[in-house]
Amino acid sequence: MMLLFGTASLKAAETADGMLRACAAKINATPSVSFKLTMTADNRTSHPTLIVSKDKYRLSSPEMEVWFDGRTMWVYISSTREVTISEPTAAELAECNPMSLLNGYAAQYAARVPASTKNMVELVARNKTTALRKAVIEINGATGFPSRIDATMAGQSTVKIRIDSATAGKALPASTFIYDPKAYPATETTDLR
Repeated sequence: MMLLFGTASLKAAETADGMLRACAAKINATPSVSFKLTMTADNRTSHPTLIVSKDKYRLSSPEMEVWFDGRTMWVYISSTREVTISEPTAAELAECNPMSLLNGYAAQYAARVPASTKNMVELVARNKTTALRKAVIEINGATGFPSRIDATMAGQSTVKIRIDSATAGKALPASTFIYDPKAYPATETTDLR
């Protein structure tokens, strides 16, 4: 009986891992992917655009802009005209780029396919100090791209992300993923590197 239960659990984990690996491979094999999102958190909804190219990304919304060139992250807050520069951890990247969960989940999260679901994977944090405690990722069976991510943060706050569209694109110049201070004059800069 124990052997049968262990085999069933292992099969479900392989399926969850396989689904996430296939989704990440699809995104990573494409020169760039542009996602139009609807994000809801703290009873506020925004409609950012996320452009991903391998380990680089740019998130644009009326409230903020985020650039990540694979090492350095710049976060610009439009209301305060401030930019913060840092070299983020994997957990910090997951908070700004939901697609980063697809590539780096294994070290921090256990993956499983919830019972009676198709094309869904649930990630649960292995460490209770992780800011992102749980995420449910739904993958569009037709496109192979994510279609929804529901995240539960420490303190039980939630972030719901609906991927309204995912468009494969061409290779983009490196400058797409680097903050240009000339484009944001009179900005206060905080460098945390």
